[in-house]
Amino acid sequence: MTPEDPLADWLLTLPEETIPSERITQIQAELCAGLDELNAFLNKRASRRVDLRHVSRKLFWGRHSFIGFTPGDLPRACETYRRVFAREIGGSVDVQAMLLNLIAASEDPASVPFWLDTLTLHKQRDVFRPQRQAIALAALARLAIRQNEPEAYEALRQGASHREPGIRGLAIHYLGRAYHEAGRPLPPALLVELTDTALHDAFFEARFQARMVLRTAGETVPFDNRGGTYSFRVKPLWTKRIYRTIETRSEQTLDDLQRFIQHAFDWNNEHFYSFYMNGCKYDDRYAFACPHEGDRPACTVEAIFGELGLVLHHSFLYHFDYAADHLFEVEVVNIRPDVRAGNYPRLVDSYGKAPQQYPSL
Repeated sequence: MTPEDPLADWLLTLPEETIPSERITQIQAELCAGLDELNAFLNKRASRRVDLRHVSRKLFWGRHSFIGFTPGDLPRACETYRRVFAREIGGSVDVQAMLLNLIAASEDPASVPFWLDTLTLHKQRDVFRPQRQAIALAALARLAIRQNEPEAYEALRQGASHREPGIRGLAIHYLGRAYHEAGRPLPPALLVELTDTALHDAFFEARFQARMVLRTAGETVPFDNRGGTYSFRVKPLWTKRIYRTIETRSEQTLDDLQRFIQHAFDWNNEHFYSFYMNGCKYDDRYAFACPHEGDRPACTVEAIFGELGLVLHHSFLYHFDYAADHLFEVEVVNIRPDVRAGNYPRLVDSYGKAPQQYPSL
């Protein structure tokens, strides 16, 4: 599944021209009727076999990424979302996504407490939780960008110190996007906080995103383990019985590692590739692409190991040859403060016969 970036989707679909007020009124009336219909259904003791999407057609028909609920309907929409979240009914994930998108489209400062509460929602078998957290933080960034809402900036700042590492990382990402997309400089106090996170957070996600925000803002990015080395165990994702351990200097890059991976497995280096630093394929919030992909935002030749915020035992994903879809897990297995004599990158351990690059040939 491709990770979604709600903010990017919203900003791309915002209309360039003003929508006539009559059309806005018509759509919001449809949304109001859809809330009535959905709440009437939730008031019943319905069978779990019923699909909520069939009940919520007016909300789906009226769904727009740039028009949401009226201020009068917004509190009811937030409460309706909580009711849908609490029910185990078919189609509830799609209806949750639809309601959250519409609440975000309302761009109402009154929704800030709702978004903060949404980050804490949790239940068993909650497959929608990562997407819900991303929508909540992206909605706060949207409010900050489009409405210059101080409470939204502050809510993202609170998220940047959340107890959950994943939420911290996402909040920092969207906090940086909020300032960057709006063309506003990072406040001095926030620069201090981001630098502290980049240096001292125990988890990779927050360290990495703080550094990316600093880089985008043209600020100094902290450098870890200067003059030292990182060792990476690289293994095909489909097996644990084949691996190569490669040691690099802290000043080298993902591009250097990629070329040596090809050497270590005796493959030819004739295809595009990417690294996903959170291990999640296609998540551009954590991606570095090869230099030949001009439409990708971050390049492997710029990804210096000492600037990435790497921590011991962190794993990330190497994707080589998009057509063949070769996937490798890369784990940080050692961080040394010194450099031994010799050329780098270098192979320090090898196990198992290298897989064929083109097994069908």
